[in-house]
Amino acid sequence: MSALRSKALPIAEVPRCTRLDTRSRIRVGSGLLGGYVRRVSANQRQFWKKHPGLVWSNPNASDSAHIRAALVRPRFDLLLDIAAEFGLERVRKEWAELQSDPTWEVERAQRIVERILSHIEEGFARAAAGN
Repeated sequence: MSALRSKALPIAEVPRCTRLDTRSRIRVGSGLLGGYVRRVSANQRQFWKKHPGLVWSNPNASDSAHIRAALVRPRFDLLLDIAAEFGLERVRKEWAELQSDPTWEVERAQRIVERILSHIEEGFARAAAGN
């Protein structure tokens, strides 16, 4: 909990999505760093290189394909990294698209994804409130 109470870092000092620095990941993902400006990744392909197994058969797959693959095999750390990189709104949009044509994978992941996304949203809200 003490890590969540640290002060915002200037964007140059924020480490790239480390497991131990959740506050920085939340602040980057919710656009709360330095005057509340949304950070846009300069090279999102580099981001997907950190997660090579998501769409292993197509290394040139779109961001949407990667995000949807992560959603049907939900893991908190991965979805937090994606929300920090692309924004929670984008993740929720991709999740809504998956739910519009439900498969057994989507139905299996539904409760887990909803819980993970609500926890991420709560974390972003806490970061915005400075808690």
